[in-house]
Amino acid sequence: MTLPKIAIDEIIPETVVVEVIEKDCIDGNVSEKELKIISQIISYFKPHSIFEFGTFDGRTTINMAINAPADAKIYTLDLPASQATIMKYPLATTSQYSDMTYINKTGSGARYKGREESKKIIQLYGDSATFDYVPYKEKLDMIFIDGSHAREYTENDTEAALSMVRLGGIILWHDYESVWPDVTAVLDEYAEKNNRCAGMKHIENTSLVILQV
Repeated sequence: MTLPKIAIDEIIPETVVVEVIEKDCIDGNVSEKELKIISQIISYFKPHSIFEFGTFDGRTTINMAINAPADAKIYTLDLPASQATIMKYPLATTSQYSDMTYINKTGSGARYKGREESKKIIQLYGDSATFDYVPYKEKLDMIFIDGSHAREYTENDTEAALSMVRLGGIILWHDYESVWPDVTAVLDEYAEKNNRCAGMKHIENTSLVILQV
């Protein structure tokens, strides 16, 4: 199956005000439009606890922090390059792209470092397939999944998100119908076979998928 599409103004009012910084987009970032939509969702729903899979350079992270409530906490999980050879599952690789490109960097979250809003950010490190999610079980208002694009990791991160999100919370996925076919395949399967995911929607003109649980 293919996920049904939804316009962003069917989720939140067009009048939602957001602040978007670090608009320059590089390979590995969400698009500028996606960044604005993520910021709008946060500004409107006001999540106080957010978990992000895949910090990368921290561009999405800092924009989530800016638009989240003053007392919000944003937990962002990234894999250090030093651990890339001991991961539980293989990374995603296509003829043109590889997860390793986004892992091989000097550090995580360069774009949020030194900013006032970074006090809301809690940087976590590790392999998402072996990370301990128990302390976050059913406690999170919002989760953003943009980690490894491999089938096993997309499944793993989705299962972890479903265990951590509270009733009434939101899960967002990136890279649906993109250059990463495993992400699309896994999300289509979850929407069809997992009752909790039956309400997944593809936000039109983006690679974002949203689920309000």
